[in-house]
Amino acid sequence: MTRGCVTIGETMTVFTPNEEGPLRHARSFSMKFGGAKSNVAIGLSRLSHSSRWISRLGEDEFGDAMQSFIRGEGDDVPYVSRDPHFRWTHLVLATLKMLKGRLLTFL
Repeated sequence: MTRGCVTIGETMTVFTPNEEGPLRHARSFSMKFGGAKSNVAIGLSRLSHSSRWISRLGEDEFGDAMQSFIRGEGDDVPYVSRDPHFRWTHLVLATLKMLKGRLLTFL
C-alpha cells in the first residue's frame, strides 16, 4: 500500500517588491506562490513522498501559472477545480519593511 498526504486549501499568488520600502515606491515585483497547504504538499514531494493538493482556482492566468508551478514541483493536481465563476485566483501584495518582516495586503 502506498501512503501519501492530501492537503486541501487555498494558495495565493504573492507579489513582493524587489526593493525595500513603502509599496508606493516599488517599481518592480517578483511573483511567487504561497499557502500553507500547497507548501506542505510541495515539501513532501521534494522529500519523495506522494502528495496531492486539492483547491479551487479561477480560470485566469494566475490560476494557470499556479497549477503549472505546483504540478512542476511533483504534486498530484487532478482535483484542482477551475471555476469560470470564481472571481479570480487570490492575489497578495507583500511589502518589505526594514527589520519588520512583511506586511501583506490581500486583494
